[in-house]
Order: sequence, then structure tokens, then C-alpha cells
Amino acid sequence: MDEENNRRDHDEHASLIKMPTIPITAYNETTIYSEGKQAFEAMLEAIAAAMHHIHNEFYIIRDDHLGSQFERLLIRKAQEGCFSPPFTTFFDKRLNYRNHRKIVVVDGKIGFFGGLNIGDEYVGKNPKIGYWRDTHFSITGDAVLWIQYTFLTDWYLAKEQIITYSVYYPIQKSQGKELVQIVKSGPDETILEFIFSFIISAKKRIYIETPYFIPDPSILLALKTAVHRGIDIRVIIPSTPDKKIVYNASLSYVQELLQAGVRFYCYDGL
Repeated sequence: MDEENNRRDHDEHASLIKMPTIPITAYNETTIYSEGKQAFEAMLEAIAAAMHHIHNEFYIIRDDHLGSQFERLLIRKAQEGCFSPPFTTFFDKRLNYRNHRKIVVVDGKIGFFGGLNIGDEYVGKNPKIGYWRDTHFSITGDAVLWIQYTFLTDWYLAKEQIITYSVYYPIQKSQGKELVQIVKSGPDETILEFIFSFIISAKKRIYIETPYFIPDPSILLALKTAVHRGIDIRVIIPSTPDKKIVYNASLSYVQELLQAGVRFYCYDGL
């Protein structure tokens, strides 16, 4: 962490250091997937090689071709003895406690997370939406333990079952060179202040890519203030939305920020 200590004077780094619960970890190696096909192939390959347990958490799991691929493989691995108990919950009437995490952890040694749910639309097979652009990650190294921790914390909230056995937190053998911090957010924990601090500490540019652009008043004010300071702010939103109501709401903020000087672009897959 010597390199990191030398940069403590940076506002954004100070925010990372002070994030509660989850520390910055070393010896990680990350792979970034910008398309669903490659990400799902990697997930299925890792699941097929599982020896002890497979942990899955998704916001959406479709009953379609891709969903069936995962179903068949998970059934096969369960029959082989991997621990993967199925459990679906709406948290009774506590719908505000649902989350949008997309997590796969295999044997506590490789983790996947990002924006992809399980469904054919995420590989561009929904004719109404067409090409789907999203970002997903796989990671090996110490950070995997914190993805595991996130999953098992959610498992406890849903199932009230505590899982702390050491086999779920194995010693990592990755020789990666990346420093990684897993930052999680949900109804009982937010990264809003973290994002706000990044915006107000920007020196040159702020680039945002998001399917749903509905900033709260603090983020809206921070963006306006930043652009008035001469910060180059660019935002990419979809040209073809998957949720029209949310998209229409986004456009109202787009108009307001365009007038302030923020540049917006619509992603069309070309």
C-alpha cells in the first residue's frame, strides 16, 4: 500500500480509503467484458469447472434460451455435489429491500459482477431493443473474498442463515498486480456521497455512461457546478431504451443539463 499512501492527498482517493467495511485489496487480476456473449461464456465455463460451491445472485433470471443454459448446468453441478441451494424471495412485503446485484462466485476463487442479468435480451436477442451494450467483470485475487462476503451477507438477509466456514473464504493464489476495492450499495447502504465527492473533486473531465439518468438534487447541482467550473462533462445514454417511462424521465434532466453546458450522446451500437 506504499504507492497508495503517497496519494492520500487526492480527494477521490481519500474517499476510497474512508469507505466503510471493505478495504482496498491487492494481487487482483480483472477482465472486462463489454458484451454479454463473452461474459456469459466465461461464467458458464467457470461454473462448469466448480469443485465445491456456486453462488449466484441476479435481479432477473429469464425462462428463455440463456436462462435454460444456466439452469441445465446448475442442475448438473448440483448433482455432482456443488453447494448451490436455489432460493427466490421477495423479502415478504419489504420490496424496498430488493437489490440489483448480479453476482457469481465459484469456489470462492473467481467472481463475476457488473450489469448483466440472465436473459436473451442481454445478448441482443430482444427484437424491440436490439443490440445490448453492458459491462461485466470477472476477477481473481483477494477482492473475490469481498464479493463472496457481499453474497453471503445478502443470503443472510434473505434466508437468515449465517455461512462463515473457511472453505468459502479460501487463500487466493492470484499473482495479479491490481489494487481493487469492491464498493457495494443497497437500500441500507449508499454510494451517493462517494459519487458526489468524485464529481466535485474533478479537475478536468467527468465521463458518465448509464442506462438510467435520474440524478437526485445533490448530484444535479454538483454536475451544474462542475460544468460552470469548466469541467468537460459528457454523458452517454441509450438511443433505444428498455424502460420507456424511466427514459422519458431521464430526458427531462438531459434538457436541463444541456442548457447548463453538459454534452449528451445517444449510444446506438454502431
